[in-house]
Amino acid sequence: MPNQSIHFQQAVRATVESVRGAFTRERDLRLWLCDGVCFPRRIEGPFLLWWRDGTSVTGRFLPTDSENEVRLTWQEDGACPAEIHVSLQEGQEGTTIDLTIQHAETLPEQDPARIRAAWEARLLNLASIWSMTGIDLRIAKQPALGLLPGEPVPLSESDQGFGVPILSVIEGSSAERANLLDGDILLEISGVPITAHTSFPKALTGREAGDTLTITYVRNRRTHVQEMTLLARPPLRMPPVPPGDFAEEIESFYTDFESRIRSALATLPDSMSTTAPEPAAWSANEILAHLILFERLTHEYIAHCRLGYTETHMPQVVSVPGRIEAVMRTVPTREALLDSLHQSLDETVALLRALPSEFVSHPGYIAMGQAINLDQFHYDRHVEQLERTVQQLTTSTPLKRDDNT
Repeated sequence: MPNQSIHFQQAVRATVESVRGAFTRERDLRLWLCDGVCFPRRIEGPFLLWWRDGTSVTGRFLPTDSENEVRLTWQEDGACPAEIHVSLQEGQEGTTIDLTIQHAETLPEQDPARIRAAWEARLLNLASIWSMTGIDLRIAKQPALGLLPGEPVPLSESDQGFGVPILSVIEGSSAERANLLDGDILLEISGVPITAHTSFPKALTGREAGDTLTITYVRNRRTHVQEMTLLARPPLRMPPVPPGDFAEEIESFYTDFESRIRSALATLPDSMSTTAPEPAAWSANEILAHLILFERLTHEYIAHCRLGYTETHMPQVVSVPGRIEAVMRTVPTREALLDSLHQSLDETVALLRALPSEFVSHPGYIAMGQAINLDQFHYDRHVEQLERTVQQLTTSTPLKRDDNT
């Protein structure tokens, strides 16, 4: 039976132990290789990797005689099965990865070039992330739309289709330059239907900064078509080291955030705190309950990152109406909600201060910190939402859109 091998070599500024973890730990695989991982918490055994574009890989970790080696089978969707052997050699400036892919079958003519390009990009990304640059090349090389999508919504009672509303447009982004607005409902991007969050990677596959897309969207019940020129994705802000400095940064932001919330609520009578300005919007207390739930999710996210789990930061799960109602039943007054939010924010700061040095020296710390820094956009948006809600309730000025996220 023919045997076809493809060999790669990559230098990484990290220890052998750390680089081995990049191939064998759930959290670490997500950091550089894939979007999701599932396997038993032991080195030998089956695994499943998947990507947001719908592709997946199954395989099994194989036994090895050395801590400097990793062996696994690799079965991509619709591709020839393979076995991968990883050998790690530590030197003065880090670790050298020797990776060999062996196929027991003759590959189709175009496959070797495709496999080589894919693994060269993957190993370069591993080297970038494990060198503590904070740059995920999968993201850095992608253009950015510059918008925050909401949950899919039905287009009409008679139409079975769905669209994705824009919750916020980022200042200076591709979306802003295309004159898209908060509340617009996206239908298509250059012919790709936008029906869920997973639609966006498909629409941007193969796109680069400078490319022009055609955006189809609904505004005020009318369908519009608009061209958008894609801009490069800005770099994500790095968390400082040591974690105490990061905790102080977040604490300073939270102090200002709480001050803005109390200022926004200053003119709203307590008796109106549970009143929604219109049926599709939240009351002031519901917004506070949502923020408390979001902070609890942040606590779980920090713990998961520290332990090496693969759970992602999913703000959507805290918007479930039953959860918000449960918080409001157990924390029934506005002042009590503000106190509970304050305690939750304090707990986040305490968790950051308590991060151990072994985690802070791992690329997972940078990824976690970048995600938490991005969340500041979410907090700012809900302060603005509170301000608009109070304005409508106290002046009868109608809100123009649904602000729930």
